Amino acid sequence: NQGSMQSVGNMSLAAHNITSSAGAPSTITTGGARTANATGALNLNNTVNVTAKTTIALGATGGGSNAGTIQAGNAITLSGGNLANSGQIASQTVSSTGGISNTGTVYGSDTVAVAGSTTNTGQIVATNSVNLGATGNSGVIQAQTVSLGATSNGGSIAGNSVTASSLSNQGTVGANNDINVGGDVNNSGAIAANNINF
Repeated sequence: NQGSMQSVGNMSLAAHNITSSAGAPSTITTGGARTANATGALNLNNTVNVTAKTTIALGATGGGSNAGTIQAGNAITLSGGNLANSGQIASQTVSSTGGISNTGTVYGSDTVAVAGSTTNTGQIVATNSVNLGATGNSGVIQAQTVSLGATSNGGSIAGNSVTASSLSNQGTVGANNDINVGGDVNNSGAIAANNINF
């Protein structure tokens, strides 16, 4: 797609590969729900703007990339292989069944949840909770409640409470209330909270 696609209701697209080519700005807008499923790869360039009033569901068996803007009023659901995001993804809830490599911004006005592994050099921020699997962070992760799998941190992780299954920290981990790590801790950075439980 190099142009615009617009629907006052729902929009569904299925193909082997789905690509928004570089060039002129392209816009995909729906007044309802937006669904796109690729059995191959899904790639959105830095001039694409995908918006939906309610939900966006993107699936790509072969993974994909986003350098543009993906925005929905209620929820964005990502499935399939790893997504490389250098753009902006924003909704009330953002969830992924795969992994995310993020150099851009992922924002949930409620929650962000990634079941697969996460590599972050950008920003992953939610108002209420961020729930990630195995995490390598050299960017910013922030929410009231942050729950992580095995974590290597060289950036900033902050919340009212932070939980990790294990932690290797060369950056900053801070919590207003509690920091809980269930497994091994290797720290050469800064860890601060009212209560720290290793």
